[in-house]
Amino acid sequence: MGRVTISRVAEVLDRLEEFDAPILVATSQVFFGEELVPRVGLIAVSERPGWLWEGFMAEEAARRLRDRLREKGVESWLGGWDAMFATGWEYAWTVDEPRFRLIQRAVGTLLEIVDGAILLRGDRIGPIEAVESYVSADWVERGVRLVVKGRAPFIVASVDDQMPQIDPTYDWIALDCEAGWARALGRTLAAELGVPHRVSWDD
Repeated sequence: MGRVTISRVAEVLDRLEEFDAPILVATSQVFFGEELVPRVGLIAVSERPGWLWEGFMAEEAARRLRDRLREKGVESWLGGWDAMFATGWEYAWTVDEPRFRLIQRAVGTLLEIVDGAILLRGDRIGPIEAVESYVSADWVERGVRLVVKGRAPFIVASVDDQMPQIDPTYDWIALDCEAGWARALGRTLAAELGVPHRVSWDD
């Protein structure tokens, strides 16, 4: 499968000059046959985040795209998102902004870290003991939750997929691939907070 090169997104860059909102260059690793390829999406980060463009390109090309956007005066960051090979997205997150933020498609910035404190919709949550990437016992729910001292775990991102209950051929390989976003988000968030990251398979 061919990948998009920087030269082929020139018209996209021109169009992005019209946007005042910061741009997140989000990448996920998806399988195309036996090959693992980066799926890259451009998201305008606002109260109602907008999907601007997507394609398959090398991660180095995605970094150059971020640099080109900055050269054009567009505030832009690198990050990840939960998009699979042919699905839409629900969550995206930054990896190189001065402060971490988790973006939900329907509400905008859902969670951010400011001066070491974690804010969920503006409310401070903590103290955080660990971050867990989890899969429910029936494989339907995948997500990320915070282990908060003295409280029940606090879910910050979750996606339900009924396919494990519908498709008799659905297996561990499919689950591992489709839950990959939760591991990536969990690792990034834990590193930002300086706490352990755990993977939990719920009973």
